[in-house]
Amino acid sequence: MTTTVYDYNRRILASDSRWSAVFTSTDGDYLIYADDTGFHKIAIRPGASLILAGDGQLISEWKRWWQQPTINSDNMPEVALSEIRLVSVMLITNEGDILFDAGPKMVLVDTQTQGYVGIFSGSGKDYAAECFDRNRCFRTAVETAKRLDVCSGGTIMFSDISTGDHNLHDENYDYNSVITAIHDRGMIMKINNLNMSANDPVTNLSAHHDADSIKKALKSGSIRACAPSGDSQFRWTESRINRLKSAIDRVAEIEAEMKK
Repeated sequence: MTTTVYDYNRRILASDSRWSAVFTSTDGDYLIYADDTGFHKIAIRPGASLILAGDGQLISEWKRWWQQPTINSDNMPEVALSEIRLVSVMLITNEGDILFDAGPKMVLVDTQTQGYVGIFSGSGKDYAAECFDRNRCFRTAVETAKRLDVCSGGTIMFSDISTGDHNLHDENYDYNSVITAIHDRGMIMKINNLNMSANDPVTNLSAHHDADSIKKALKSGSIRACAPSGDSQFRWTESRINRLKSAIDRVAEIEAEMKK
């Protein structure tokens, strides 16, 4: 789970850097996670950017494909492997326009112009939106979500569409980097809900009494790291897939025009 912010007026994309998994053990529900893995939730290219949530393996496939010299909707990656293993996509042009969006969001709108102010997703979206509504700062919004949402944390990653400035340089495109990070330095918390104040203290995964079996489950894939959108009811439809393909083809057109 995660927190993402799109500061519409400043054309800045931002997210936390935590990757996590929730699983049930014999004595209750647990969250395991790792921060700052180099596997980011924002992907950029000359004509557009993606904000991604969902299944880590699918996100890896999308980010690798997004880095090709040219993109074509005919060979885009799968958007779902099952009803619970899927990817959520938000596609934003290099001018800041939203070409495509699917999945649950919290949206702030200017009451006078009816234009977007900020768009928020992930398990920390409510906290981030409430904070952003008061201060209009994407960093403070993500920091607030990190403090209140157990599934958000780590370094704030960002991309400024207007200037090209970003801190995504260490991107590794490798889902296995997340699994390795959780295996080697992950943290674990027994949870009652996703609010920080309602859960047990965080401890090192390696010190947990069930660490060996948890690490085996990570390696086998029976426990999967993800950044869920926060809505278990979201499903891809033929209409959504066709709209996504149209948006991708528009990005290809934009980039062809940029080369002229």
